[in-house]
Amino acid sequence: MKVNGNTMLAAILLLCVTACRDKDTRLVTTINDDGTCCREYIFHSSPGGLMTPPEDSLKEQLLWVGPEWERTWTVEGDTTHHPVPITEEEYYSYMDRAKAAGKQPSDIIMLHVRRKFDSVEEMSKTFYHWDQVVATSELEKKFKWFYTDYTFTETFKNNRSDILRLPITDFMAADTASYWCTGQPDLSQDYNGAELKEMLDGIEVKVSQWLNANLMDRVCSSIASSYDEIPYPPMSKEQFEERCQTLVRLPRVINHSYLDDENGEGIKQDIDAYFHTDAFTTFPSYQRLVDHCIQDYTRGYNFFITSLFMNYDLVMPGTIIDAGIGRTVNDTVHYRLTSERLLPHEYAITATSRKVNIWAFIVTALVILLAIGSFVYRRR
Repeated sequence: MKVNGNTMLAAILLLCVTACRDKDTRLVTTINDDGTCCREYIFHSSPGGLMTPPEDSLKEQLLWVGPEWERTWTVEGDTTHHPVPITEEEYYSYMDRAKAAGKQPSDIIMLHVRRKFDSVEEMSKTFYHWDQVVATSELEKKFKWFYTDYTFTETFKNNRSDILRLPITDFMAADTASYWCTGQPDLSQDYNGAELKEMLDGIEVKVSQWLNANLMDRVCSSIASSYDEIPYPPMSKEQFEERCQTLVRLPRVINHSYLDDENGEGIKQDIDAYFHTDAFTTFPSYQRLVDHCIQDYTRGYNFFITSLFMNYDLVMPGTIIDAGIGRTVNDTVHYRLTSERLLPHEYAITATSRKVNIWAFIVTALVILLAIGSFVYRRR
């Protein structure tokens, strides 16, 4: 088997073409002052998804949408919502317009799925990205008489640690890993363009080393799981697994672009050289095992890194006073929610808004007026 690719990093780049095609996907979360909330997914659906009746369940974009979700569709450049299902006549009526832009009708039609919830905790349980991402939310409400502050936090956690067992922080500082994956903390301050490129090139090398080490780790784990097939192993399984912890971090391993090799030859050479024996690379199912490891690893990582890619919009009661790492535009906080942001640690979206309590000003004014009136009345 020949796997093409210039380097390990290039083969499974964090931002790949599949993710770029989903740049229009949006998740809009609306928090109400009474604690209720609403969630709306907006994305390009397949023709079949657009034509699915509202009473039938829909599985699109890793979303499992049941009949409890309200579904509508809109066309690019028009905010008018139309009920599903779209008819074939309606769908193909946009063919000429889509072709003029080199697209298909599904590329200019957006499906909207919307649902109201009684609490943010209930809402987070419906974050539909299979089992790979877990979301939890909380809403803190602080009453301060003249105004009320609302702080909403939603935390996303990578639930697929089996894809990359070795943490990225084993190969770079925690702040560096966080900056590469999330943009925070901002390490680019006081850097000019040339200095920033030099820094990013250095981080990219370490990311590539981390990915190489994880591929070797997967191969070693697979050999260990097939240890009974090795005719005359030179050491116990436990000793093999222990020594593999050193192997996966060797310079020759982390700097080797294994995906450039024919039939995983580089992996075989490095294992043989480290253990001074070919016992671990010549048993009958070894080649099939390595081929499967490379295919499964690249496919699994690519799927994880591209499956979650959306613009996250947050609407809060009142006026935003702290957007956290987000960007506020017209009282809406904009975030970017992608899989790579979950790699170094949990990724949290937090914002605080302030809503003025008009009634508190009225009550206060009445109390003051009554106090003044009472004082004047006693003076008389």
